[in-house]
Formats: sequence, structure tokens, C-alpha cells
Amino acid sequence: MRKITVVVLSILMCFTLSLTAFAHSGRTDSSGGHKDNKNVSGLGSYHYHHGYSAHLHTNGICPYSASSESSTKTTTKQSAKKKDTTSLTNINAFINDTFIPSVNYNSLTYIIAEDLQSYGFDVVWNGNDRALKIKRNEGKTFKSISTSNSNESYEILSTDIKTYIYDDNKQSYTLVESYNIDGKTIIKFAEIGDSTWDSSSRSASVNV
Repeated sequence: MRKITVVVLSILMCFTLSLTAFAHSGRTDSSGGHKDNKNVSGLGSYHYHHGYSAHLHTNGICPYSASSESSTKTTTKQSAKKKDTTSLTNINAFINDTFIPSVNYNSLTYIIAEDLQSYGFDVVWNGNDRALKIKRNEGKTFKSISTSNSNESYEILSTDIKTYIYDDNKQSYTLVESYNIDGKTIIKFAEIGDSTWDSSSRSASVNV
């Protein structure tokens, strides 16, 4: 009876070791694969593991790596933020009845600060302070630089340049919100004075 028990235990141990050997990936080479001459896996004479179940690298590409890369690309694409841009506008802006080009951003009309040089303003740049100062100069003549708005949209960039407009009532400069488009500074059209709106012609006018 004792001999039978020993034989049975021996058979069970051999069976357990066999299952363990089959389930384990076995000793792998530097590429994470190993030979399977008896084709136990059904994948041929050589397959890969490197932390996964037995598999092949079709055309040299690991399906697990490809899946991981695809997932990363999808996540990156989803997390990418859409850039803010100006939009085309059919609103015409006028300073003292002289047309000045404008753009639309966040449903507001913006003009290029540097353009004000041609519309009766002094626009002075201070490189040390990185400041742009705008002040009305009544001795300057008006000359429209364009007769229509641009047909292009521009990427909106934040800027470290501080833009100031001189307030005659306060007798001092006031800091205003500004952005950068195409290397130029834009400010809200309404910042340079009280504007009036004509819905029939879709135009905004400021008298300075």
C-alpha cells in the first residue's frame, strides 16, 4: 500500500511540474523570446514573452508595444488644446470717420496699436520697460492705412509687453489689456475712446 501511495504522489508531482513548465515563459534570450522546437505554443519554433503571454512579432513589431504607442498617441491628441485665433470680421471701425483695420477676438473688436501712428496718436516704444505708450497728438494728420479688413486669421499669443493709453481726464497713462498677433500688439477698439455703433452699416466709430 505504501508503494502505491509513493507512486501516486510521484505521478502527481511530475504532472504539477509539467503544468508549471508549460505555463511559464521559460528562459528567454536578450530579445525576450525563446525557441519552441516542439511548437507547444502553436506559434512556431520561436516566440516572445518579455512580460506577456506567448506571442509573435509580425514584421518585427510587438503587438503590445504597438498598442501602447497607439494609446499614447491618442491620449496626446485628446489632451492637445486648440489654439486661440482671431476671426474674420465684417465690422468696420472708424476713428474720426477714417477707416482703421480691425480683427475679431472673443466677439470684441480689436485694432493694432502700432497702426494708431497714422490716426492722430503717438505710439512710443520703451525697450527697457518693454512698454508701449499711446497718446493722442492733435497735431498729427489722419491717413487710413487700408480700406478693408484682413482676410486672414491670426494666432493669439500672450505678451509681456505692457500697453498704456494716456487718459486726458486722469492726466496719466492707464494700463490696458493687450495681445500679440503676427508680431504686433492688439488692443480693444473701445480702449481709445467712447464708441458708437451703427447696426445698419455694422460699423463702430470713435471720435478723439
